[in-house]
Amino acid sequence: MDKLKIKNYSDSEFIFIPEGNAARFTLFFVNNLSEKKDEKFLLSKSEFISNYHLISSFLSQANFILEIDDEIYDFIEDQPDYTEIDTNPLDWNSVEKKLKQEKFKRELKSFQKRNVQKLCALNAGANFSVPGAGKTTDALAFYAYKKENNSKLLIVSPINAYLSWEDEIMACLGEDNELNKLRGDLDEIKKALESKQTLFWINYDSLRNFSKLEAIKNFLIRNKVTLILDESHRSKGEQISKCISKIAVFPQNKLILTGTPMPQAAEDLDSQFSFLYPKHSIGLAEQFIDAFKPFYVRTNDKDLGLKPLVEKIIPVNLYPAHEEFYNKYIDQELKNGESLQKIMQAKDIKSAYMRYLRFMSNPMSISDFLFEIDSELASEIQKEGISGAEGDGAKIDALITRAKELIYEGKKVLIWSSFVSNVEKIALRLSHFGSEFIHGGVKSETSIDNPFYDDWPEEEQDSREAKIKRFKENDDCMVLIANPAAAAESMSLHTVCDYALYLDRDYNAGRYLQSQKRIHRLTEGDDNIKTIEIFYANVRASIDLLINKRLAEKCHRMFKFLNESEISENWVGTSGELYFSNLSKDFSEEFDDEMMQMLREGIEVI
Repeated sequence: MDKLKIKNYSDSEFIFIPEGNAARFTLFFVNNLSEKKDEKFLLSKSEFISNYHLISSFLSQANFILEIDDEIYDFIEDQPDYTEIDTNPLDWNSVEKKLKQEKFKRELKSFQKRNVQKLCALNAGANFSVPGAGKTTDALAFYAYKKENNSKLLIVSPINAYLSWEDEIMACLGEDNELNKLRGDLDEIKKALESKQTLFWINYDSLRNFSKLEAIKNFLIRNKVTLILDESHRSKGEQISKCISKIAVFPQNKLILTGTPMPQAAEDLDSQFSFLYPKHSIGLAEQFIDAFKPFYVRTNDKDLGLKPLVEKIIPVNLYPAHEEFYNKYIDQELKNGESLQKIMQAKDIKSAYMRYLRFMSNPMSISDFLFEIDSELASEIQKEGISGAEGDGAKIDALITRAKELIYEGKKVLIWSSFVSNVEKIALRLSHFGSEFIHGGVKSETSIDNPFYDDWPEEEQDSREAKIKRFKENDDCMVLIANPAAAAESMSLHTVCDYALYLDRDYNAGRYLQSQKRIHRLTEGDDNIKTIEIFYANVRASIDLLINKRLAEKCHRMFKFLNESEISENWVGTSGELYFSNLSKDFSEEFDDEMMQMLREGIEVI
């Protein structure tokens, strides 16, 4: 009978040695796993585990006898079958006893105790609690419970979450516990990982660097590590998910944290579940919904006692020339069957959408396009609007007016726009109120590698954190304008701000939900109602209303997965009614086809 030997080739690779029908094994290996390397059948341990069921099936069907040593057998057994795991929560007394032994300092709330009991029963779990519910504290309690002699902790998160982790570690584990940033060049990172330090942090982008990823992998192989992915929905991109899969089999314990695990579709769950349980054999995205249920905990708004968020949809009538341009060159062309890409003269559907959204929120931000299409009408657009701010468009003017009303009432205001030019323009127009702004061009303090200063150097005082601090603490700063791509996560403004205004939104449901939570979070003794106001262009077939409808549908799918569909059911209904009533009586099947094509081609890339 044919035989297959599997041996360790390196710390992270296996070598396959077929005996007997090598040709059959070669065909399977090359077609399904990898090319041969130097005439050897080499496969990384991560790829072996992720293809474990495929390999096992082949060996069974081809009647190969598998020969492995105890070390490899133990490695395989350490990668559990998720269908065989006991997910019953631990007794709280046993958890509390270990936390006290580890001198865990923070007193857990009742919902946190419930979460920690469940998570500590697992070696790989998920916390999908809403922002502000204490996921970081839960995670550090998980680490403390799992801690052994010489255990280490590695946190992967967005850059802007570093300061939060640093603060929480001091509050939960004690001020003598330092969180070490893995930043700088490769030698610096290797030196840190080889030190006697136990707590480490790195950002997602650093994992894209092959050499740094190799250093992390070797660290995980040689140490007992608890690995935490914070904002784990960020692991779903093709490149980053491949990087994370290469290290997923090595940590002793794993935890993922996000309040928005499924912001687009069920496919979002694949990379997150595969990190926790890489040996799974799930084939269809929808199957991850049921597979995840035994392994996650969630604290929701109701658990926190949060009052419902008030959402208002504010129609804005465009100025005459702006509306005429829209009707003549966009709406009418769509009804005539032209593609949005051709209408907006864009290189691809993504660029077409972005130009379309910019035109609706701030028409002169694409002035070159307007003048090329109709210079006379573009000149009229350039002149209309509030004196001194002509050409900004009716949506910005309406938002500015509303922001001033709230500020004059003594209320601080958070304003969102997807476009840098809008963010800076609004900040300039509200500068009399001490406005600050954040977008991708504003540095985070945690991106500054300067070991020679206890305080940040003077030239970096306009960093992201300094702007947030000024908005929260300075009564002269009444408004903060931000881009969701740069600020939707890891920014807590709920103690000082009750109003968020949206000039525009894109189709990214995760960012939208996260942006809401910058003001709608748990605050002890705070009974204030939190309100968001969304401004939309009141024109036929408004893109703003299409986005509203699509966001509702995406969020509803996620809330159904989390058993909270009642949150979004009304939103789905009202957003659909508003969208279709907006299409008006001259709605045509051709236009409907175009809109559906837009959904298919463009919605997921924005």
